[in-house]
Amino acid sequence: MSQTDGRFRYFLCRARISPTRWISPLQWLLLVAWLFFAHWLLFGWGRIVEVEYFSHFHGIFAEEVAFRAGIMPNFGLVTLAVFALELWLQALWKRSTCEVRAVEGGWQWLGRRGPEVVRRMAGSPGGAWCLGADRWFFVPKGYVDSAGADWLRCAAKGSSPPWHWRRLASPLLGLLVILLAGAALLERPVIEHRKNLKRIYRAVESGNSAEISALLKDHPEFRPWVLYLSVLPACDQAACLQSQIADRLEMLSIGPGYAGDGTTLVRLLIVNGRAPLALRLMDGKGPLALDIAVRLGRVHEAERLLAEGLGGKKDDMKTTKALLRLQEGRYEQALGDLQRPEEGIPPQRMLAIRAVAEYLAGRCDQARRDAYLLMVPESLPQAAHPDGNPPTGLATLIEASQEIRGHASRALGQLLLGDEGAARFEWVSAEQKARRAGLMGTLDDDRILLGLLDPSGPWRLARSAAAGPNPAMEL
Repeated sequence: MSQTDGRFRYFLCRARISPTRWISPLQWLLLVAWLFFAHWLLFGWGRIVEVEYFSHFHGIFAEEVAFRAGIMPNFGLVTLAVFALELWLQALWKRSTCEVRAVEGGWQWLGRRGPEVVRRMAGSPGGAWCLGADRWFFVPKGYVDSAGADWLRCAAKGSSPPWHWRRLASPLLGLLVILLAGAALLERPVIEHRKNLKRIYRAVESGNSAEISALLKDHPEFRPWVLYLSVLPACDQAACLQSQIADRLEMLSIGPGYAGDGTTLVRLLIVNGRAPLALRLMDGKGPLALDIAVRLGRVHEAERLLAEGLGGKKDDMKTTKALLRLQEGRYEQALGDLQRPEEGIPPQRMLAIRAVAEYLAGRCDQARRDAYLLMVPESLPQAAHPDGNPPTGLATLIEASQEIRGHASRALGQLLLGDEGAARFEWVSAEQKARRAGLMGTLDDDRILLGLLDPSGPWRLARSAAAGPNPAMEL
């Protein structure tokens, strides 16, 4: 005791007993920050971000799931952390108002209760348990005198017991346990969401329809995610394509939605031979509406769209406009639309329209030269796609479409060269492959071009019959 002045205060206020000045402002600052965070997460931009994230998996169910598995867990975790900080600051404030004085035969406590005598002491994280005359007291570390001597060291008598259950009964450990338990409880919805997401993904990947149905029965909010996964596999069969189109149609209603999904669906409907349904989805507007009207032979409707300025810019969709001029019998104007400075060989569609326009305009030599090019569609520019047909994406569909268009190109070239029998044979092959792949719409332009050259050929058959009915695709 001779080494101390006998007055121990908390190290934050050695000079005098008074609450530390910065504690109260900091507590108010934390409260204001928490209120701002609560408004941001519950009603502001934070809520929007959470909902947008979950919309990629849950579509129209995104807000419900975001509230349960995103907003409330984050709000609870931050609230728990702020509460712990406020509690810790309040404990510091309370300790700053306490003083311990050495008196004859023991200790005098001012500002809080404490042991007047210390019979035994058991160290614990953040302080020590001290046995007084009749009970145990927890005394935190940090009570020092003017020389920096710690009260716990000065008050300790004898050896500390090697083991005592109170060593684990620290308020600091209790607070940490409460924080961990609260965090685990608040994170349960997040963990459950991730677990269900993985289970559904694995069920879809394995093709276990029974498990998928059972999971969706318990968790219907994952149906948009299942729909999205169902449209990822590559396919070149009619049933597969129609199933994907049906799923994409449902995705338009319940999500999820990604940039370009609407245009992809419209184009899939067109190549599937369901251009009228695509036109209804587009509400008859946009450049694709002009393309659909032309491929369906609706000349007056296409002219109306052009008059209303819905045909794109001057140099846009020039092949579509040229095909419209051919249907109207304006062959020279069609050639004028196509004769632009081009580098190399034009794509198959442009070349086919130009060859027919040249033939109908009486430019037989030019038509013959283009016909020879159409006979070798492999040499014409093709849509780029990865080699090896990846298991997802549209590469398989693109390759099937190119193979179908190759037969149609040879059919048009044969007819321009006067070999009607060979043209019919190539056309039958094209229709068979298109019907098997569900891509009857890829032959729309070629059907029009061949019909202009020979209206009596098989290409003039009812296209609706060729596409075949599909009640699931009707609205």
